[in-house]
Amino acid sequence: MSTVSACAPSPCLPPLPPPFLSSSSFCFVAPQNGPRFKGALLPRLRPGDANALHHSALVVSPKRPTQSRHFPTPRALPISLPLSPFPPSLYFKLVAILGVAGFMQAVALPLGLWKFAVFCLGIQWLAFIPAFKWKTEMFYDLTGSLTFLATMLLSLYDGAWPPHPRQQMASLLIMVWAFRLGYFLFTRILQHGKDSRFDTVKHDALLFLQFWTVQGLWVFLTCLPVLICATKKGENVRNPAWPIPSDLVGMLVFLVGMGVEMVADFQKYQWHNDWQHRDEFINAGLWSWSRHPNYAGEMTLHFGVFLLASGSFTRPLEWVCAAMGPAFIVMLLYKISLPMVEKKANAKWKDDKLYKIYMQRTPAILPGVPKWF
Repeated sequence: MSTVSACAPSPCLPPLPPPFLSSSSFCFVAPQNGPRFKGALLPRLRPGDANALHHSALVVSPKRPTQSRHFPTPRALPISLPLSPFPPSLYFKLVAILGVAGFMQAVALPLGLWKFAVFCLGIQWLAFIPAFKWKTEMFYDLTGSLTFLATMLLSLYDGAWPPHPRQQMASLLIMVWAFRLGYFLFTRILQHGKDSRFDTVKHDALLFLQFWTVQGLWVFLTCLPVLICATKKGENVRNPAWPIPSDLVGMLVFLVGMGVEMVADFQKYQWHNDWQHRDEFINAGLWSWSRHPNYAGEMTLHFGVFLLASGSFTRPLEWVCAAMGPAFIVMLLYKISLPMVEKKANAKWKDDKLYKIYMQRTPAILPGVPKWF
């Protein structure tokens, strides 16, 4: 294939024929005695104008490659335009908050419990407003306990009256547990003056709101077995008799878990109030069998409530949704509360050899649970 190059004309070369000049739109011409590649783009010539190029020519050379100017490729200017005036973390926090609210409604709507989901979450969001305004976490746990009590009372009065004895008993157990836990946590924060979990959180509005939103999710999922029992409108379609074996076993399991939690909290309270053990980790009583026996008691009692309320479940969906309550408690304690508490303890007693031995030999919450969990 031949290539085209522009060069100085030779006296031996004849003028180019008119058809060649008229077949192209533009031609590149170079002056006879000028620089080799300085030329001009001329418009297409008519056949009669071929002799005008007396001092210039367009030479076809099959041997020499075409030479041309190489201009640098234009590069894009490094201009960064802000897509949004807000940082990306702001959107992640909003998505997390709205995701929790959407999940609650996705669980509640098939069961007809949407108003309980709105009620549990609405109380937390309303309490968040003064809490963030005053930058305080003093009534965070108290608000959660009061939400438990209010939700159970609402479930008792929502439907036919009187409620089924199973619903009454399950609601009573939840209220007793919530009252005791709220009283214990509120008096503890009054004694210490603050909760270290919120030292930096309470200054970030959306991050602080996330904590309140998760508390609303905690209340709703924990009460879910009892709320499903309340949807029977005063009658038990599956087992009208009361009590049945699942009721008795559920109440017994609840009492065992409640007792373990109360004893563990009391032992820890007495240990830290003793000046001889104020700066030592607790490894006596129930705390010699588990590093967090109070968590073990809480998981146990919620499983008891699930067993008690299960006598009213008639659909597979009710079983699955009710199981979310104790499952969420297990996940919350193992994946959030446990790492948070032990991270602080490890930093405080990292040089204590007895503490290291205690951590290696004592199970975290329940014996027999794999360490990877």
